[in-house]
Amino acid sequence: MKNQAVARNVLASVTIVLWASAYVFTRAAVAYFAPLSVASLRFCFASLALIPYVIIKRVKPPKLRDLGWFAGSGLSGFTLYMIFFNIGSQAVTATVSSLIIALAPVISAVLAIFAFKERMGRTKWIAFIAAFAGVAVICLGEGEFIINAGIIWLLLGALVSAVYFLITKALLKRGYAPLQVTAYSIFIGTFFLLPFVPSAIPELVAAPLGRILSLVYLGIFPAAIAYILWTYALSKSERIGDVTNYMFVTPVLTFFMGYWGLGEMPPVTAFLGGALVMAGVIMTNLAKPPAEKIK
Repeated sequence: MKNQAVARNVLASVTIVLWASAYVFTRAAVAYFAPLSVASLRFCFASLALIPYVIIKRVKPPKLRDLGWFAGSGLSGFTLYMIFFNIGSQAVTATVSSLIIALAPVISAVLAIFAFKERMGRTKWIAFIAAFAGVAVICLGEGEFIINAGIIWLLLGALVSAVYFLITKALLKRGYAPLQVTAYSIFIGTFFLLPFVPSAIPELVAAPLGRILSLVYLGIFPAAIAYILWTYALSKSERIGDVTNYMFVTPVLTFFMGYWGLGEMPPVTAFLGGALVMAGVIMTNLAKPPAEKIK
């Protein structure tokens, strides 16, 4: 059990670092490519990277009766999320986009109560409130937390991301291996993004090498590799919140990556907000499962 917790924490931590870098690279990409072009090309690269691995590993395709689950996973986690996220990223900074998407664990934790009848102890509720407060402090310190079109698109992205986490957990409970869930969800998500590829090709042909490499990086590392690691982390957790709470760290990492990659200077409030976020993550990981009531 302890080894599983250590593995889960390592996998989730590496995933979060890769996802944090995606905010910076996406922000740079949508300044050159159209949002739908970034979404479709990114996951074409992700699928191309996964196909040889799936063939070598002889990963079995989903059962016919579970295709609906995989369609939901692909649509929510990759097609819709990428569309909402990339459109929203045009209107706000990389930091603010990571702050809004960081709401996904809160949404997924609430949905998991109804979907899986998961129970949340008092400590975890306090931890989530602390982390959410940290996100709010950072967001307010950025001075851009206003209800504009970008914020609305990103809120929709956080919602579908939370739905993806729940469907992923359901597929794992149905006996699928993490690689199966991730690979075929990405393939299906990419399939629904294919209509946007023809309009993206001229942009890709005219793009400088650096921009193309950014899309390749987004497809292979924060997409293909990160989602596989994330699914493995979910498979080693009893409650979905044990893993999704790591997303609260993403805004903190994005602040520093944004400063290094895009020249965005984090405000002083970032440190206070980051401390609250980290406190929430630590509290969540140290919290014991709530005791079952005696009937």
